[in-house]
Amino acid sequence: MIKLSEKELINLISKDYGNEDKFQSDSFDFILKVAPELKCLIFHPTNETGGYNIEITSELLSKFPKINSKKTGKLETDNEYKARLSSIRGAREKHKGKVAGVPDWIIKYKGILFSIELKLDKKVSKLNEDQEIIHEIWNRDFPEIPVFICRSLYEIYLVLDWIINKCKFKIVRI
Repeated sequence: MIKLSEKELINLISKDYGNEDKFQSDSFDFILKVAPELKCLIFHPTNETGGYNIEITSELLSKFPKINSKKTGKLETDNEYKARLSSIRGAREKHKGKVAGVPDWIIKYKGILFSIELKLDKKVSKLNEDQEIIHEIWNRDFPEIPVFICRSLYEIYLVLDWIINKCKFKIVRI
């Protein structure tokens, strides 16, 4: 793991990421930069099961026509149509094994799985219900290695330092 100077660490604390997608992208680049030994040992599980941005096209309408709204009895609005298709897609993704609430980064290092959940500012970005459930189950399963919640690249750096340099767990192979 590459050691950063105090100035570099201070710069990581104050960085503004804008949104969680940008934070996730920046964090991946950062992790591979400071911990190149984690290349091929870190991944983002596709865990999003809803909120799909659906573009209405004639092809989509021919396959999945609009229906009458349950609320109004009239043909559903574009927003109702998108919400209906998004929930259908979410159900299909769930059926394929995608699980909402799984942490953003999974790291397999020395035979142990570590997980990192990325969140922005505590006031704005909180764990949703699915994340709270997953974190509680995972933390109960192996409390010595919690799901880490990181709100900056600085916090990610501290977690990586612990994983690579300080974690003393050993895997016993049978």
